[in-house]
Order: sequence, then C-alpha cells, then structure tokens
Amino acid sequence: MKIKNTPFRALPLILAALVLASLFLAVPGPLVEAAEPTPSPVLTRAPENCQVFPQTGFTTCGLFLQYWKAHGGLSQQGYPISGVFYERNLPPPSGDGQLHLVQYFQRARFEYHPENRPPYQVLLGLLGTTQYSSKYKVAPKPDETYYNGRTDCEMFTQTGFQVCGRFLEYWKANGGLGQQGYPISPVIMEENAPPPAGDGKIHPVQYFQRARFEQHSENTRPYDALLGLLGAEQYQDKYSLSPPEFLNNNIPPPAPGPGEDIIPASGCLPAKEGGGPDGPTTIQACIPDSAPLKESSVTVYGRLISNGQALAGASFDATWRFSKTTATCSGFSNNSGVASCSINLAGKAVAGSPVTIDITMSYNGSQMSKVSIAFTPR
Repeated sequence: MKIKNTPFRALPLILAALVLASLFLAVPGPLVEAAEPTPSPVLTRAPENCQVFPQTGFTTCGLFLQYWKAHGGLSQQGYPISGVFYERNLPPPSGDGQLHLVQYFQRARFEYHPENRPPYQVLLGLLGTTQYSSKYKVAPKPDETYYNGRTDCEMFTQTGFQVCGRFLEYWKANGGLGQQGYPISPVIMEENAPPPAGDGKIHPVQYFQRARFEQHSENTRPYDALLGLLGAEQYQDKYSLSPPEFLNNNIPPPAPGPGEDIIPASGCLPAKEGGGPDGPTTIQACIPDSAPLKESSVTVYGRLISNGQALAGASFDATWRFSKTTATCSGFSNNSGVASCSINLAGKAVAGSPVTIDITMSYNGSQMSKVSIAFTPR
C-alpha cells in the first residue's frame, strides 16, 4: 500500500526550530530539543517494530530502526525526514547505480540491501561524496592556516587526505570508516545552507564519503565538532517540488532472538503455509511487498515447523518463476529458525506479470515441506 505524504515544503517549518535550537546553539549540556506541538493520536501509536518521531512526524521501522539505535541515533543520523520509498543510487563513485528502498534522515540516507548478509543489509548512502562532487567541479583550496604547524594529523593513503585534531578525534570516536567513510577533501571554509539544512554561517569543514564534519568553535566540547545536515540538504534539493510516494513499512524487522516469532509480522505479507509429506510439518513463507518495483531486490522469508517447533539449520531453496525466465536463491535457517534469500528483479520481471516463488525446505537431507507464493511487480 502506498501512503501519500504531505509536501516537503511544510517540513522546513517543523525542522527549523528543532535544528537551530538543538544543533547550532552553544549549549553547556546535552542537546536541547525545541518544544513541539502535541502530535495527533494517529502518530503516537507506532506499528510493531517501529518508532514514531513526533519531532518530524515520520516513522522508522525494522532494520532501519535497529541501525538508527545502534549507530549514534540522533547525534549521528538525526531525525527521519521522509518515509520509505524507492530511489536509484547514483553511479560510482557516489553509489552503485541500483534501485533501493531508502529513508532520509537529517544527516544520512539509509539504504536497504537485502542482497547482503547481516550486518550489511543496511548501509549509509555516500552523501558526502555526492554533495562534494556536485558542489565542487574544481577542487577547492584547502585552508592552509588550519594545517600550519600541526602534528596531530593522520594521513589516509586510500584517498590521499589527512584528518587532524578534533576532526580525527571525532572520526575515531563516532564509527570511523563504517559510519563516516574515508576523507575525500581537505579542510576548507564553507558557508552552511540556510535553515533548516544549516545555520547559514561559514565554518571550517571537511568532507568524508558519508558525512561532512563542521567545526563550531562557538560551541563548547563535545559540540564543537558536528555533522552537517547532508540528508536534509539533499532531500530538499531533490524532492521539495515533487515529493516521492512513500510506501507502507517495507523494511523487515531484525532477526529475532530465541523464542521470538521469526516471520516478519510488520514487514511481510501474511505467511502462507504449506504441508509436508510427514504430516505435522509445515513451512511458512512470505515476502515484504506484494507489488515491488520491477527493478528492485525482493527478499523471501520462510521457516520450517515440525511438531510445533521451528527448525534451525534447515535448508531453504527458492525457485523464482518469471514470465520468460527462472532464477534461484537459497540459504539456511538461523538459530531462531528463520531463513531468507533475495533476488534482484532487474531484467527478469515484467510489470503487471505475476511471479511465482516455489519454496522447498529440507532438514538433515530430507525434503520436509514445500509451498508456493506469488507477487506482481509494478
């Protein structure tokens, strides 16, 4: 189901007070949030595996929410400023050129990569690379006064740039390569975007693959080094005049722990069950989206239940039957009994033509159960 969003033009009014109060004012203690109006009752009740952020009115779910909480939350990612929607990455070096489910945050873009194994199914978009390459067709001159006489720098031979002082300290303390990426520029003087994407002032900044570090000498530590709001800048540039169509939650939840339900309840269609030759053995299978884009990646989930227990270590084989071709993927159920595998539909699926997935699960070398599910790409 698609959710029609309100135009993004209204969002800056909500974010401006929040951003200026919490990110760019000198504060002696923790960041202070601006007062917000009481959210509507609809927004106060989050679906399963989701969290509603009344500060912006958007919801984050499943693996995206897990990533947000585990990787710095508000200080590193910011609040969500969009729903989930399909977006095509830029070609290398700014992306992989593929279509992904994404969600924008003030400082980041989360991308869902079901083709990857955990923990790499959620990746941060290369917003720093995108912003820097589009803004500076000619390499800007470094701020020489910043580097004069410094002995607290580290050279990154991968890109040929060095990171010094407070920026190096921040990089090491806040996720390093995984969260920020390699440096792709020297320190330069740059004017921030006006609110809500910045404070409109000039700061020493340094670009990294996934971020822009900003020196705010007007703030006391630890707020003298802040991340630029690249997510807000790029989302506003792309979609302020033509907002995307948001999808209902299509990001599956994290892999559950022992004893938890392993079929994604909020990110999957109702599981379809099929029987096995041995009576009390069933397979449950589902996919997150009944109408994915014909160039997207789709993940199918399944679990094998025998005598009321989900079996760990069961083999999982899926045959995808398209109108003109077939494809296969496979995997094994984890300790919680869940198995999954993914296929990229590009070049295989035809919009409006149903795709059938035949799923077989085996245990200890013996076929236990099979089931078929279907979806129609758009």
